[in-house]
Amino acid sequence: MGSGILENVYFAGLILAVAIRTPHERRRGRNRITDHLVNRLEVALMSFVVLGMFLLPVVYTLTPWLEFADYRLPSWADLSGVAVFTGALWLFWRSHADLGRNFSPSLQIREERTLVVSGVYRRVRHPMYAAQ
Repeated sequence: MGSGILENVYFAGLILAVAIRTPHERRRGRNRITDHLVNRLEVALMSFVVLGMFLLPVVYTLTPWLEFADYRLPSWADLSGVAVFTGALWLFWRSHADLGRNFSPSLQIREERTLVVSGVYRRVRHPMYAAQ
């Protein structure tokens, strides 16, 4: 696969991940939070996620600044990467669907919370993290 195709696949996957998460974010806003346990370390780490997943790929795609780090992989690596990315997006979707109203992007304690042990949570301890 050409580099441009893989870049398009990557950005399409990011858009799909945002589309998967958006309805859960909206629903989360209707839950009453009893305790919000986000600290500066979590905010800093999430900033690195934004840098690594969004900002650097955009800079790589739209500018020549990161060309020094460019290299080619065999085509089987491209196809394997697309397959893994597709599986990760499915797991990301499934983990959100299985969490339902229990979804939270950070450590927040809510009223009427439940421990989810069904769906993908029956087999994988932290499927949303595994998908990312």
